[in-house]
Amino acid sequence: IGVAAKIIQAITDQPGVAYILISCLERFAIKDLQKTSKGLFARVEYHYATELSSNQELKAYSMAIISALKDLMALNPLHAEVIRLFLTRSSLDDPGQLADFAASLTTADGQELQKVLEAFDVRKRLDHTLVLLKKEIEILKLQKRITDQIEEKMTAQQREFFLKEQLK
Repeated sequence: IGVAAKIIQAITDQPGVAYILISCLERFAIKDLQKTSKGLFARVEYHYATELSSNQELKAYSMAIISALKDLMALNPLHAEVIRLFLTRSSLDDPGQLADFAASLTTADGQELQKVLEAFDVRKRLDHTLVLLKKEIEILKLQKRITDQIEEKMTAQQREFFLKEQLK
């Protein structure tokens, strides 16, 4: 299972490192794969998404994902620019595209992301993505808590050191 995608933006912030923001257009299943001297060629079957923007349940899922993305922006400022770019350039009437984008921001492993990719049913895809986002947010909260604890210990040790130096 794969996707046909459109490149929205390529970002190069370090020499030799590029990030590509893509928009997933349609899912497909590979029916036949052939290797030739010109590269790989596949016969695919497209799974076109139906218009689902009027479905209230999917709108609720979309709102939950957008809320989770805002939480993610607050915890990880590195994602903030990419999320803003996506939200300004994309139509929020496509819950499937929103799910694909949100899943791509997580640090989930390849198998978990492949489950999202293979979910042709948009509701299942939104559900998978929301679970991945919630896991990501919990990991980032834990990371922040650990960092805060370490900084607190370091500050306490520095204060103690300076007090001892002043007493000398």
